Amino acid sequence: MKIQHMLYGFANIFIRQAKQLDLFATVAWSIWCQRNKIRCNEQSLPLGKIMESAASLMTEFQKHYNSGVRVPRQRDVKWEPPTASMMWKTNFDGAMFSESDLA
Repeated sequence: MKIQHMLYGFANIFIRQAKQLDLFATVAWSIWCQRNKIRCNEQSLPLGKIMESAASLMTEFQKHYNSGVRVPRQRDVKWEPPTASMMWKTNFDGAMFSESDLA
């Protein structure tokens, strides 16, 4: 079975119950994060532990989010072009990691 079909079925299970949508998003992020760790040869969680880890992360977030502590909103920031004395040049082309030859 292809991974897309597995993820589609996985998404349907969680989306059927709207209250589980946040858990689905956290599990999907956890899978993506573990995939990146494997790609970078870092230690990753076993596949069977991803759901437990995602649920723990979500519980921890909700505990802090629902604690009533609110961060004050900052004022709206409006972009203005730099002045002549602030002109800088930044290059965004061709950045590569030499050890993997990947961008």
